[in-house]
Amino acid sequence: MSTVQIQETKSKNSIHQPIVICLDTSGSMLMDAGNGVPKLKIVEEMINSLKNIDLSETEKNAVDVCILGFDSRVYTIQDWIPLGDFNGNIKLEAEGPTVLNSVILESIKKVREKRKAYASQNVKCRRAQIFVYTDGFSTEPMEQAYDKSQEYFNRDQPKPSAKLNMICIPTFYEGKIISLTDQENWEEYKEMVQGLGKKVAFLNAKDCVNGIPAGFKFMIDSIVEWSVSAPGQEVRVDMSKELTAVKNHGGVQNQDGTNTVIDNDITDEIELV
Repeated sequence: MSTVQIQETKSKNSIHQPIVICLDTSGSMLMDAGNGVPKLKIVEEMINSLKNIDLSETEKNAVDVCILGFDSRVYTIQDWIPLGDFNGNIKLEAEGPTVLNSVILESIKKVREKRKAYASQNVKCRRAQIFVYTDGFSTEPMEQAYDKSQEYFNRDQPKPSAKLNMICIPTFYEGKIISLTDQENWEEYKEMVQGLGKKVAFLNAKDCVNGIPAGFKFMIDSIVEWSVSAPGQEVRVDMSKELTAVKNHGGVQNQDGTNTVIDNDITDEIELV
Protein backbone atom coordinates (compact mmCIF):
# COMPACT_ATOMS: atom_id res chain seq x y z
CA MET A 1 0.00 0.00 0.00
CA SER A 2 1.23 3.50 -0.78
CA THR A 3 2.71 5.47 2.12
CA VAL A 4 2.05 8.82 0.42
CA GLN A 5 -0.63 10.81 2.19
CA ILE A 6 -3.43 12.43 0.19
CA GLN A 7 -2.80 15.89 1.65
CA GLU A 8 0.71 15.95 0.13
CA THR A 9 -0.67 16.55 -3.37
CA LYS A 10 -1.37 20.19 -4.19
CA SER A 11 -2.76 21.78 -7.37
CA LYS A 12 -4.94 18.74 -7.98
CA ASN A 13 -6.40 20.25 -11.15
CA SER A 14 -2.92 20.49 -12.68
CA ILE A 15 -1.00 17.74 -14.46
CA HIS A 16 1.69 16.69 -12.01
CA GLN A 17 5.34 15.95 -12.71
CA PRO A 18 7.01 13.41 -10.36
CA ILE A 19 10.79 13.77 -9.99
CA VAL A 20 13.13 11.37 -8.18
CA ILE A 21 16.67 12.62 -7.53
CA CYS A 22 19.27 10.05 -6.46
CA LEU A 23 22.50 11.39 -4.91
CA ASP A 24 25.68 9.35 -4.54
CA THR A 25 26.90 9.81 -0.95
CA SER A 26 29.62 7.14 -1.05
CA GLY A 27 33.03 7.85 0.45
CA SER A 28 34.54 8.96 -2.86
CA MET A 29 32.22 11.98 -2.86
CA LEU A 30 34.39 13.43 -0.06
CA MET A 31 37.29 13.77 -2.49
CA ASP A 32 38.47 17.12 -3.81
CA ALA A 33 36.43 18.49 -6.72
CA GLY A 34 39.57 20.13 -8.11
CA ASN A 35 39.13 23.46 -6.35
CA GLY A 36 39.81 22.35 -2.77
CA VAL A 37 36.12 21.68 -2.10
CA PRO A 38 34.71 18.14 -1.65
CA LYS A 39 32.40 17.02 -4.45
CA LEU A 40 29.74 16.35 -1.82
CA LYS A 41 29.63 20.05 -0.82
CA ILE A 42 29.03 21.11 -4.41
CA VAL A 43 26.23 18.55 -4.72
CA GLU A 44 24.75 19.76 -1.41
CA GLU A 45 24.76 23.37 -2.62
CA MET A 46 23.18 22.39 -5.93
CA ILE A 47 20.38 20.30 -4.44
CA ASN A 48 19.48 23.08 -2.00
CA SER A 49 19.32 25.57 -4.89
CA LEU A 50 16.41 23.59 -6.30
CA LYS A 51 14.12 25.78 -4.18
CA ASN A 52 15.05 28.73 -6.42
CA ILE A 53 13.80 27.14 -9.64
CA ASP A 54 12.21 29.63 -12.05
CA LEU A 55 8.59 28.49 -11.88
CA SER A 56 5.44 30.07 -10.50
CA GLU A 57 4.10 28.78 -7.18
CA THR A 58 1.28 27.03 -9.03
CA GLU A 59 3.78 25.32 -11.33
CA LYS A 60 6.02 24.39 -8.38
CA ASN A 61 3.09 22.79 -6.60
CA ALA A 62 2.49 20.57 -9.62
CA VAL A 63 6.07 19.22 -9.37
CA ASP A 64 6.51 16.53 -6.71
CA VAL A 65 10.04 15.70 -5.63
CA CYS A 66 11.60 12.75 -3.82
CA ILE A 67 15.34 12.77 -2.97
CA LEU A 68 17.22 9.53 -2.27
CA GLY A 69 20.79 9.03 -1.08
CA PHE A 70 22.88 5.94 -1.68
CA ASP A 71 26.16 4.66 -0.29
CA SER A 72 26.24 1.26 1.42
CA ARG A 73 22.44 1.51 1.55
CA VAL A 74 19.61 3.47 -0.05
CA TYR A 75 17.90 5.99 2.21
CA THR A 76 15.37 8.78 1.86
CA ILE A 77 16.75 12.31 2.21
CA GLN A 78 13.43 13.97 1.35
CA ASP A 79 10.25 11.97 0.85
CA TRP A 80 7.64 13.13 -1.67
CA ILE A 81 6.97 16.83 -1.30
CA PRO A 82 5.58 19.53 -3.61
CA LEU A 83 8.51 21.54 -4.95
CA GLY A 84 6.79 24.68 -3.66
CA ASP A 85 7.24 23.34 -0.11
CA PHE A 86 10.91 22.43 -0.53
CA ASN A 87 13.09 24.86 1.44
CA GLY A 88 16.53 23.31 0.99
CA ASN A 89 18.58 23.06 4.20
CA ILE A 90 19.69 19.54 3.27
CA LYS A 91 22.97 18.42 4.83
CA LEU A 92 24.77 15.51 3.19
CA GLU A 93 27.25 13.08 4.70
CA ALA A 94 29.25 10.47 2.82
CA GLU A 95 30.79 7.10 3.57
CA GLY A 96 31.07 3.58 2.24
CA PRO A 97 30.51 1.97 -1.18
CA THR A 98 28.08 2.65 -4.06
CA VAL A 99 24.87 0.58 -4.24
CA LEU A 100 23.85 1.84 -7.67
CA ASN A 101 21.82 -1.29 -8.43
CA SER A 102 19.67 -0.82 -5.32
CA VAL A 103 19.01 2.90 -5.84
CA ILE A 104 17.76 2.37 -9.41
CA LEU A 105 15.34 -0.28 -8.14
CA GLU A 106 14.24 1.99 -5.27
CA SER A 107 13.67 4.93 -7.61
CA ILE A 108 11.25 2.81 -9.64
CA LYS A 109 9.50 1.80 -6.44
CA LYS A 110 9.11 5.46 -5.42
CA VAL A 111 7.66 6.38 -8.83
CA ARG A 112 5.09 3.61 -8.61
CA GLU A 113 4.24 4.65 -5.06
CA LYS A 114 3.53 8.20 -6.15
CA ARG A 115 1.55 7.17 -9.22
CA LYS A 116 -0.73 5.08 -7.01
CA ALA A 117 -1.27 8.13 -4.79
CA TYR A 118 -2.14 10.23 -7.84
CA ALA A 119 -4.59 7.60 -9.02
CA SER A 120 -6.30 7.50 -5.63
CA GLN A 121 -6.95 11.26 -5.93
CA ASN A 122 -7.83 11.27 -9.63
CA VAL A 123 -4.77 13.42 -10.35
CA LYS A 124 -3.24 13.28 -13.83
CA CYS A 125 0.53 13.12 -14.20
CA ARG A 126 3.31 13.15 -16.77
CA ARG A 127 6.00 10.56 -17.25
CA ALA A 128 8.20 10.61 -14.16
CA GLN A 129 11.82 11.69 -14.47
CA ILE A 130 14.60 10.06 -12.45
CA PHE A 131 18.01 11.72 -12.15
CA VAL A 132 20.92 9.70 -10.75
CA TYR A 133 24.17 11.52 -9.85
CA THR A 134 27.15 9.21 -9.27
CA ASP A 135 30.93 9.36 -9.40
CA GLY A 136 31.58 5.63 -9.57
CA PHE A 137 30.51 2.19 -10.66
CA SER A 138 28.26 0.02 -8.56
CA THR A 139 29.93 -1.99 -5.81
CA GLU A 140 27.10 -4.52 -6.01
CA PRO A 141 26.02 -6.62 -9.03
CA MET A 142 23.86 -4.69 -11.51
CA GLU A 143 21.92 -7.57 -13.06
CA GLN A 144 18.66 -6.76 -11.25
CA ALA A 145 18.81 -3.11 -12.31
CA TYR A 146 19.64 -4.11 -15.88
CA ASP A 147 16.72 -6.52 -16.05
CA LYS A 148 14.29 -4.01 -14.53
CA SER A 149 15.56 -1.20 -16.75
CA GLN A 150 15.01 -3.24 -19.89
CA GLU A 151 11.52 -4.19 -18.69
CA TYR A 152 10.52 -0.79 -17.30
CA PHE A 153 12.38 2.08 -18.99
CA ASN A 154 12.99 0.51 -22.40
CA ARG A 155 9.67 -1.06 -23.30
CA ASP A 156 7.39 0.19 -26.07
CA GLN A 157 4.03 -1.05 -24.75
CA PRO A 158 2.72 0.04 -22.41
CA LYS A 159 4.69 3.23 -22.78
CA PRO A 160 7.28 3.77 -20.04
CA SER A 161 5.94 5.71 -17.06
CA ALA A 162 9.43 6.94 -16.12
CA LYS A 163 12.62 8.17 -17.79
CA LEU A 164 16.06 7.50 -16.28
CA ASN A 165 18.84 10.07 -16.65
CA MET A 166 22.30 8.94 -15.53
CA ILE A 167 24.66 11.83 -14.77
CA CYS A 168 28.23 10.59 -14.28
CA ILE A 169 30.58 12.79 -12.24
CA PRO A 170 34.36 12.25 -12.56
CA THR A 171 36.86 12.04 -9.71
CA PHE A 172 39.70 14.50 -9.18
CA TYR A 173 42.62 12.56 -7.67
CA GLU A 174 46.27 13.58 -7.25
CA GLY A 175 45.85 16.43 -9.71
CA LYS A 176 44.14 14.34 -12.38
CA ILE A 177 40.52 14.00 -13.53
CA ILE A 178 39.51 10.34 -13.60
CA SER A 179 36.32 9.73 -15.56
CA LEU A 180 34.05 6.71 -15.75
CA THR A 181 34.53 6.92 -19.51
CA ASP A 182 38.36 6.79 -19.43
CA GLN A 183 39.98 4.04 -21.47
CA GLU A 184 40.78 1.88 -18.44
CA ASN A 185 37.12 2.01 -17.38
CA TRP A 186 35.64 1.74 -20.87
CA GLU A 187 34.50 -1.88 -20.77
CA GLU A 188 32.73 -1.43 -17.43
CA TYR A 189 31.11 1.80 -18.61
CA LYS A 190 30.00 0.17 -21.88
CA GLU A 191 28.47 -2.71 -19.91
CA MET A 192 26.45 -0.23 -17.82
CA VAL A 193 25.27 1.68 -20.90
CA GLN A 194 24.20 -1.47 -22.70
CA GLY A 195 22.71 -3.00 -19.55
CA LEU A 196 20.47 -0.04 -18.73
CA GLY A 197 19.43 0.29 -22.37
CA LYS A 198 18.79 2.69 -25.25
CA LYS A 199 16.05 4.77 -23.64
CA VAL A 200 18.25 5.76 -20.69
CA ALA A 201 20.18 9.03 -21.10
CA PHE A 202 23.86 9.06 -20.09
CA LEU A 203 25.32 12.51 -19.43
CA ASN A 204 28.99 12.71 -18.47
CA ALA A 205 30.48 15.72 -16.68
CA LYS A 206 33.87 16.76 -18.08
CA ASP A 207 35.06 17.82 -14.62
CA CYS A 208 33.63 18.31 -11.15
CA VAL A 209 33.86 22.05 -10.52
CA ASN A 210 31.86 23.00 -13.62
CA GLY A 211 30.38 19.64 -14.50
CA ILE A 212 28.38 19.05 -11.32
CA PRO A 213 26.55 22.41 -11.63
CA ALA A 214 26.02 21.70 -15.36
CA GLY A 215 24.38 18.41 -14.47
CA PHE A 216 22.04 20.11 -12.04
CA LYS A 217 21.28 22.83 -14.56
CA PHE A 218 20.23 20.14 -17.03
CA MET A 219 17.89 18.68 -14.40
CA ILE A 220 16.38 22.08 -13.56
CA ASP A 221 15.99 22.96 -17.25
CA SER A 222 14.26 19.60 -17.79
CA ILE A 223 11.83 20.23 -14.93
CA VAL A 224 11.03 23.71 -16.25
CA GLU A 225 10.61 22.65 -19.88
CA TRP A 226 8.36 19.73 -18.97
CA SER A 227 6.34 21.93 -16.60
CA VAL A 228 5.56 24.60 -19.19
CA SER A 229 4.98 22.24 -22.13
CA ALA A 230 1.57 21.01 -23.21
CA PRO A 231 0.74 17.30 -22.91
CA GLY A 232 1.98 15.45 -25.96
CA GLN A 233 4.30 18.29 -26.97
CA GLU A 234 7.92 17.59 -27.92
CA VAL A 235 10.24 18.71 -25.11
CA ARG A 236 13.79 19.81 -25.99
CA VAL A 237 16.47 20.43 -23.36
CA ASP A 238 19.93 21.65 -24.39
CA MET A 239 23.01 20.47 -22.53
CA SER A 240 25.92 22.63 -21.43
CA LYS A 241 29.29 22.15 -23.12
CA GLU A 242 30.48 20.95 -19.71
CA LEU A 243 28.51 17.74 -20.38
CA THR A 244 28.95 15.07 -23.01
CA ALA A 245 26.47 12.33 -23.79
CA VAL A 246 26.02 8.91 -25.32
CA LYS A 247 24.18 9.92 -28.48
CA ASN A 248 21.03 8.12 -29.57
CA HIS A 249 20.47 7.04 -25.99
CA GLY A 250 17.57 8.54 -24.07
CA GLY A 251 16.61 10.91 -26.87
CA VAL A 252 20.03 12.61 -27.01
CA GLN A 253 20.77 14.12 -30.42
CA ASN A 254 23.49 16.40 -31.72
CA GLN A 255 22.19 19.81 -32.77
CA ASP A 256 24.67 22.28 -34.33
CA GLY A 257 27.55 21.00 -32.22
CA THR A 258 25.59 20.89 -28.97
CA ASN A 259 23.77 18.01 -27.32
CA THR A 260 20.00 18.22 -27.02
CA VAL A 261 17.74 15.78 -25.21
CA ILE A 262 14.44 15.39 -27.05
CA ASP A 263 11.44 13.65 -25.52
CA ASN A 264 7.73 13.40 -26.08
CA ASP A 265 5.32 13.47 -23.18
CA ILE A 266 2.79 10.69 -22.98
CA THR A 267 -0.74 11.41 -24.11
CA ASP A 268 -2.33 8.01 -23.75
CA GLU A 269 -2.90 5.87 -20.68
CA ILE A 270 0.11 4.21 -19.07
CA GLU A 271 0.43 1.71 -16.26
CA LEU A 272 -0.33 2.69 -12.68
CA VAL A 273 1.80 0.05 -10.95
